[in-house]
Amino acid sequence: MRRATALLRRTPPRRRQSSLVNAGLSCAAGPDGHQLRKWASEHADNARDVLKPPPHGTRAPDLSGLDEYLRARKWAKTTAPEARALLSQALTYPLTLAAHAEVLKLGADASIVIVGARAEAALNTAWWAELLEACPAVHDWTLTFVGPKLRPARPTPVQRSTKTLTVKAERRYVVAADLDQADAVVLFNPGVGHPNLREGWVSALEAVKASGHPLLCTGHSEMDSQRDLAALEAYAPLQFLVPPSQNPFRSRVVIADPADAAHMTAANSHAFVLKRL
Repeated sequence: MRRATALLRRTPPRRRQSSLVNAGLSCAAGPDGHQLRKWASEHADNARDVLKPPPHGTRAPDLSGLDEYLRARKWAKTTAPEARALLSQALTYPLTLAAHAEVLKLGADASIVIVGARAEAALNTAWWAELLEACPAVHDWTLTFVGPKLRPARPTPVQRSTKTLTVKAERRYVVAADLDQADAVVLFNPGVGHPNLREGWVSALEAVKASGHPLLCTGHSEMDSQRDLAALEAYAPLQFLVPPSQNPFRSRVVIADPADAAHMTAANSHAFVLKRL
């Protein structure tokens, strides 16, 4: 279920593009079941070109949905729905965070900790830099990915005009002290309610609860999110800043859960925000 999200890793430019294309090609994309493999083989140049972010803009893009965002950013080669599905794999993480930045009360200077990070930490920093485009309030933001399966990465700053984004990854389990200076906590597709994963999340969720910070949580599907909610309710009564709903910036690459072929999943399919855990 998580393979479709392990995309655009920190590798040389040519390999980065082919990795994203190849990973996406193994999946049927979007609600209409677009077959990316056939499209990309017939439109190889477009499949590569769509993965090239446009230059830095001067106006904040439209965050009402992926299509609106791409139009506002004047993103090239996005006419085909298959192209947008492929591109959605890279943009789902930064734009999901951007779409919830205001409700998370992320100001000009902010520290965001992504707990239990995996695929999102491997995403090239150039894609996370879309936060500098999408969030007009940004002055100096830091993203810290923490997880036991990460490849450690030194702080990597990206600067555009007067905006700075620093991205770093730390391979270990999160502890309460990691969240002391955070402004918000994010769990991307954590599976905290999955029977095979629930026990492994106990210490991390205790740290998140102790922090008292707002929490953005996504899931691979409505069922996945509901299962996570049931697990989180064991820690505290849930106070929603944003109730569970389908995420307009979900990945449009849809795959079947290996454990249940009838359960269709996509990275960041659904999302909710808690005032605190």
